[in-house]
Amino acid sequence: MENRREWLKKVPISLVAGLAIGSVAHLIRSSQAQENPATEREESYIIFIDSEDGNKIKARNGITGKIDYSDADAATVIQNAIDALTNGGKIFVKQGIYSITQPIAITKNNFYFEGEGRSTTLQGAAGSVDVLTLTSPRGSSELENIGIENLTVCGYSRTDSGNLITSTQSAGTSNRVARLCLRGLKLVNVASGKSAIYLVNPVNVYIEDSMITGLDSNSCGITAIADGYASGHICLVGNYFHFGGSYNGATMLHFSTASGSSLRRVTAVANSFWMGSGATLGTAVLIDGCSSQGYRFISNSFEEFYKTFNIQPSSGYLIRDVRIENNMIWYRTSLAESGQSMIYTGTRTKGIQIVGNYFEAVPGSGATGINDDNGAEPNNKIERNEFRFVDSPIQPTSVFTKMRGNIGYVTENAGTATFSGNGAATFTIAHGLASTPRIALVTAGSSDARGDFYVTYDASNITVTYGTPPPTGTNNVVLLWYAEM
Repeated sequence: MENRREWLKKVPISLVAGLAIGSVAHLIRSSQAQENPATEREESYIIFIDSEDGNKIKARNGITGKIDYSDADAATVIQNAIDALTNGGKIFVKQGIYSITQPIAITKNNFYFEGEGRSTTLQGAAGSVDVLTLTSPRGSSELENIGIENLTVCGYSRTDSGNLITSTQSAGTSNRVARLCLRGLKLVNVASGKSAIYLVNPVNVYIEDSMITGLDSNSCGITAIADGYASGHICLVGNYFHFGGSYNGATMLHFSTASGSSLRRVTAVANSFWMGSGATLGTAVLIDGCSSQGYRFISNSFEEFYKTFNIQPSSGYLIRDVRIENNMIWYRTSLAESGQSMIYTGTRTKGIQIVGNYFEAVPGSGATGINDDNGAEPNNKIERNEFRFVDSPIQPTSVFTKMRGNIGYVTENAGTATFSGNGAATFTIAHGLASTPRIALVTAGSSDARGDFYVTYDASNITVTYGTPPPTGTNNVVLLWYAEM
């Protein structure tokens, strides 16, 4: 527990330091997505439930004050209000529960959609109904400058829902959604095969202070797909993700790239991810598909995931420049399954930097901290991490990965070994490394240790063998040694 407190103390410092040195500088550039174009405008329409008129849903014109639309069906009224906007605008939805029987299509640029807090609820009807859809305006390939804030969007149930917020841009085309800000949302009940947020070809997306919970097996919190367009600049700040029950195989964040496309510049800072007690086989972050780069995961908390990070390039492609820094990754229960890895980096991952993270597991759970399977790609680093009660802290398979300064997995060591000459020609030094060193250096530290000798080493020891035994004496053979993996 003390280690966790110390980690939490470091979070503000690490954020400031990261910004100062530019490691998350692109977060600032991406934050242009939060500049909501309609935030300062008066409401174009105010949506409310009229309890004095049979709970009809009504849309009051924000300029004239008149009721322009009234119906028993909330989706019809909200859609009519959106369609009436000629050059964007703002729709404010008063608190209450609004049953959404058909998808609400956001088709206007420069549009802002705001609730009266999370007590404003848009609930999808039965039959896997999508709730909010982001659709490019007629004659355009891009929907841009969209803000959605301060409301709850939920599926009908955990086993019966569509996507809660979804873009309808066709995969394999240049259609995209750009400059999207989602803030203060609660997204609940996501059925198998669906996502709370599903985006195709997103550019400049900012998601802050939101909650995603109630995920069914094989569902997803946020899915971002680049297919037909160069996509990216996605920022996730201060959000909370929770499976919400004993459901298996869900993924919190999924970033995927199709052939010929790219997904770049994704930043996640100070988010909390919790799989929940009883759930198994869940993944916090999945990065797969073709070429993508420029991911930053900094000062987040991950609890109980089968795989916290799963980085899996498609065959023949490269995922590069991923930095996982100052995160807390831990298991409170012995939920580990065979093959469980907190971080897995697949073949052809380049420039992966896993730095300054805290890993903790239940002793004997069989958990692996980092499974580094990147093959022959250079420039990967595993440095200054701490492993506590992790049965297998690091499983390196590439000699190209640089490992330094990790607590709980010794990759470099040095010391002075002192022996008494007794006519023996061989001296053994325990190096204390986690595995067989890549290099081991020994030099004489005393005059009696000089001579013609050679050095061999294995997973446990460095062996120094002299051609002629050193002179007899007490503590007269001093050897200075260094070893690293």
